[in-house]
Amino acid sequence: MPAFHLLQHKSFIQSLAVLPPTAQRKAIWAQVQLGASGRTPVVKGTMGRNARWRRTPVQGNHYYLWWIPQSESALNANGRDTQNGARNTILVHSVRHHDFTDQPVNLGTLDDYTPVPIDTLDPRFEEQRAISRPPTPGTVDVATIKGLPGSGKTIALLYLLRDLLARDETGRVLYVTYTARLKRAAQDFVEAQYIARTGNPPEQLRERLRIVTLNELVSELTGLSIYLEPFGELREFQAFIDRQNPADLGPWRAYPRTLFTEIRAHLLGRDFPANYDWAQDNLGGSGLDLLTYAEERGLELDEAEIAFDLAKRMRRTRYFRDQTAARLALADLSAGKAPQWLSGLDALVVDEVQDLTLIQIALMAELLRVRAREAGDRNLT
Repeated sequence: MPAFHLLQHKSFIQSLAVLPPTAQRKAIWAQVQLGASGRTPVVKGTMGRNARWRRTPVQGNHYYLWWIPQSESALNANGRDTQNGARNTILVHSVRHHDFTDQPVNLGTLDDYTPVPIDTLDPRFEEQRAISRPPTPGTVDVATIKGLPGSGKTIALLYLLRDLLARDETGRVLYVTYTARLKRAAQDFVEAQYIARTGNPPEQLRERLRIVTLNELVSELTGLSIYLEPFGELREFQAFIDRQNPADLGPWRAYPRTLFTEIRAHLLGRDFPANYDWAQDNLGGSGLDLLTYAEERGLELDEAEIAFDLAKRMRRTRYFRDQTAARLALADLSAGKAPQWLSGLDALVVDEVQDLTLIQIALMAELLRVRAREAGDRNLT
């Protein structure tokens, strides 16, 4: 059974029916998160007669999903849910407009609630489900999910993981995400779905699925010690900038965060190793020259030169180690130095691609290319 049990009030479906489709799916996804980890990323409390109830927004500040841990409600188990106790049970009441926030919630009795297994909840639109369709036998399938922020890209990928692991023909899967928080959320989701579907302990799932942050993976590939969070060194970089002569930094002096991103993403993030064929064929070399950089970024030449020179210095310092490590890992892969575990991989899923630099994206693509070359007639997604 999942870590948290959901009991859904009889009024929930009726309250859901009046919402637009997007809000309906967000309400369903909020329940999936509750079942997986007992919480949602955004929660608003209540006061007065509805104290202890939680509200999760499902459409801006207009509609909220109302829920409460059973242990904090006036209801006790009365023989139900005796295995895990009321502490691991969440009562999901309804979706209400914010105008009704001060009106008391009719908690009802346990007979008013129905158990809802989280593996039966699916908040996806049809186009999100499409990426989970089985690949054509004997092919390598590559798919990219595009969408605006908040459109459900990560949800589609997490359900893709669930569906991949439900196939008997799928062996080992690697899921790469961006931050430790996203890693924990993915682990909670997949493990809860797997336990709900199979009843097996999560240890069996871990034999087939590995979830890592990008920096964890790159550190493993290179042996370099780097910050596990993408912007972990930003504070140190700002302190470094403060120690520099203001005349040497020009207009960048007032914008250290912008300069950090500029060097990381647009200079070192495009500094490809010399043996990487794609960069040679498409970019004309391993990195950008000063004039091209200034033109592409729309910068005055003196502004571009400051950032350009700093980037060259940063390749030999402790800063931007994530980009240095990604460059080294890409060079090793291009030279045929692949990790041993890659040969047993059947699927590679990468989340938050929009936040990766070009060299980090190239590293993920190179992992897939090397594995595809080894795969022969085996399926690889």
